[in-house]
Amino acid sequence: MTNGLFSGLFSKNQSFPMKLVLRILTSVTFAVSTSSTLAESLKYQFPAAGVAYYVGVLTDSDVDQFISAAKDKNIKELMITSQGGSILAGVQLGRWVRSNRVEVVVDRLCMSSCANYVFPAGKGKIIRPGSLVIWHGGAEQKDFRELRERMSRIVRAKSLGETVSIEDEAFHADNTSPSKLWDVQTLAQKELFAELGVDEYITRLGQEPVFYGKPWTTTIETMKLFGIDGILADDRYGSGEYLAKAAKSIGLNNIPMVLSATRSGPGTLIQVLSD
Repeated sequence: MTNGLFSGLFSKNQSFPMKLVLRILTSVTFAVSTSSTLAESLKYQFPAAGVAYYVGVLTDSDVDQFISAAKDKNIKELMITSQGGSILAGVQLGRWVRSNRVEVVVDRLCMSSCANYVFPAGKGKIIRPGSLVIWHGGAEQKDFRELRERMSRIVRAKSLGETVSIEDEAFHADNTSPSKLWDVQTLAQKELFAELGVDEYITRLGQEPVFYGKPWTTTIETMKLFGIDGILADDRYGSGEYLAKAAKSIGLNNIPMVLSATRSGPGTLIQVLSD
């Protein structure tokens, strides 16, 4: 991803439950800085029997705490408002959702790792009126693949005793530890999507073969095409009118794109912009 790609996405005077300041992390994520105590005091709640509500960034520690707190509560519905988080935290929560056959209810926003891993894992998926599911990349996106491929080439060359450039030596030194995390994240995503029957390409739809440079949602039919089914949403979801109203309500400065895809043959996808 490109630094600054999502700057200005949220308005300053928004009505979203938390005051967001966005920055891009190394693991496909939106992070949050907040002047309120909401993220700390209301990260998750259990407002009714069998119902959980998670608000905010998906971090390893917060997801661990949530799953621990949810134990023995027989949760059947997870209402979530999240701008994303780390890949591994998203995968972990997605696996919990799947293993417990929990219905996922998107309340206002499910973005990034929430869209990638939590939303598709639901036994049922409900997008509440005025809410959005937004993607912007995944563990297999092009720039991440290129980083892993470069590291592999360097490691292979060094193992064969070949000369490595100064730049590659520096890259290897700086990224030996991160590369191990890349591998773990990629495998975790691959395994979860295999369990769910989801095509990971939905996490790259707005980047390859054309890089549009902004986040996206998709039509409900396109979600189904990628293996995300059982969705209940407003009949207007994916329309320009719906997107504009939802983005304004959530506090998004820039309306995300709506992408749709159709198959022209086995394993083939043709990507088009919706109206």
